[in-house]
This record gives sequence, structure tokens and C-alpha cells, in this order.
Amino acid sequence: MAESARHITWVTANELGSAMETLARVYAPKGLVHVGVGQGGGLAQRWAAWQPEQLWLAEANAERLEQGKRQLASAEAQAVSAHWHHGVLAAAAGDVGYFDGRLPMASGLLAPKAFGGAFPALKHVAPEPRAAITLDQWINDTQPAAAPDWLLLDCFGADQILAGGRQAIAKADVIWLRSFRQALEAVDRPDDSPDAGLDDLLRESGFRLLLAAEGLQPQLCELLYVRDPRRQRAALDAQMRTSLTD
Repeated sequence: MAESARHITWVTANELGSAMETLARVYAPKGLVHVGVGQGGGLAQRWAAWQPEQLWLAEANAERLEQGKRQLASAEAQAVSAHWHHGVLAAAAGDVGYFDGRLPMASGLLAPKAFGGAFPALKHVAPEPRAAITLDQWINDTQPAAAPDWLLLDCFGADQILAGGRQAIAKADVIWLRSFRQALEAVDRPDDSPDAGLDDLLRESGFRLLLAAEGLQPQLCELLYVRDPRRQRAALDAQMRTSLTD
């Protein structure tokens, strides 16, 4: 493990995966969201073993969606409810440009230039006009018995997806996502760079960055956030003090 100047704990992808297994025992997921579920491999096979009671599974590519449904049929059968969404999630409902480069993790709301050459095959991909809804709208439309407590964003553009999922963030315990190393470490990053405000959004929502792992390319990373129990306790104490003085 290595500590950066901002006290970010960097680990290998395997170490981060082991940490998720441990968290799944501490914060056993009753409801789980997986955005960018793809063909149902990799990360999906990990959480399938945890047997969440409620599932929300999103994939914007129709072909990958059907493959994912076949691959995860057993996990879906074991769940009390499973909600599939073939579509795009964004910060607000409406028309957006969607980039489908046939690379599942790199397909989404971000233009190819955002990846800085990490995926050269994407540079000629043009955006497709797609109708988007928000994460909160999707979850609320399913009228869940309980809100999901794990959010997995298996695609880039997490800042836009979570901007439309503030209700979901407020009720989650664990958030795993793909992001850019620059978004965490660059002090002078432009405000419009990918995920520029992501860490601030999650910290303000009571989360702390537990671990970070380098992605397939050095400029990419995987981030694991957990709800900060100290902040949770402080908020509860503040509520109790307010109720006692009313």
C-alpha cells in the first residue's frame, strides 16, 4: 500500500476487491445498484455471491444488457426483486449525448478526449442522442421497500450520475466507482474536468474514501467510499441536541 500527499491509500485492484468482500460482511448489501452491468461478468459475479435481496441493474447497450440478463439469471432468481433499466442515467432527465465505443467501461456520457488517450479506439466515436433519467427517478419509480445501500458505478462519468442520485447517496453505506486519478490528486484541475467535484460531493454527503486502486491505465482508478461512522455519529448527536432544546 502507498499513501499519497492527500493521504489517499492506494492498493492493487485485487486488494480493493478483498476489501469489498470484507465490507460485504460488515455492511451486508440488502439492496444493490449496479450501473454499467455490461455482460454480467467481473464485478457482477462478485456481488452475485452476496445475494442482495433487491437489485437495480442498468446497462445502456442493448446487446450487453441481454448478455447480462442471461449471465445473472441465477442472482436475479435469488433476489426478492430485480429491476433492469435499458437506458442512460445522467444528472438530469432529458436528452444527452451517449458515447458507445463497444468498450463497456468507457461507454457513457464522457467524450473520448476525457480519457486522455487511455482508449485510442474511442477517438472516432460520435455521440448518439439518447433520453436519460436520473438515478433517483429510476429507483423511486420502482417503489422499493427499502433504498439500496450499495451503489456500484461500473462506468465513467460518476459525477454526473451521482448528481442525479442525491437521495440514493443519502441512504447508501458503500459506493464503488470508476474515476480519474487527476480528479483526486490534481490541485489545479479545471472545474469542468471529469469528476472534478465528485470527492467533495461524497465527503459532504458523509462518505470518506477508504481505498483507491489504479485502473487498466495509470490515469484511471477505482475508488471505494464508505459512510464515515464519525460523521454519522456527529450528525445524530446534533439531531439529539436539537430535539432536547426544542
